[in-house]
Amino acid sequence: MTYHIGHVPVESLEATYPHIEEHILKALKYSPEYDVKSLLSEVVEEKLHLFTVDDGKEIVAFFTMKEEHYPKKSYVLILHMGGKKMKEWVGMVQEEMTSFAKEGGYDGICICGRKGWEKVLGIKPERTFFVDRFEEKDI
Repeated sequence: MTYHIGHVPVESLEATYPHIEEHILKALKYSPEYDVKSLLSEVVEEKLHLFTVDDGKEIVAFFTMKEEHYPKKSYVLILHMGGKKMKEWVGMVQEEMTSFAKEGGYDGICICGRKGWEKVLGIKPERTFFVDRFEEKDI
């Protein structure tokens, strides 16, 4: 199967969203820092860039990307990703974002995801992101 990755310009967001809503909702179950409204707001503000993956017939997945700049390094960060048949297209996403990062002078790509992504991506984790979530009653 041949897949295509496409950037979703802000002016196409409203028309594209119904085709990826299911994938976004599933992905956000594992990303408590965002809800649909905040994700879409950051896409509109161009803080996040939204991409789709299609198979020529339908959109099968989405991912978001943002640029992370630190004092000594800059990375392309893939923050959200979801869809179906992921093993078939995830390598293409990695290749495309790697090319984008190299051409843009970034130091690498980072992918934020659950532990299971290690097997799918074939990338050795460099660090672990620890989160100590406070319950609302603790705040």
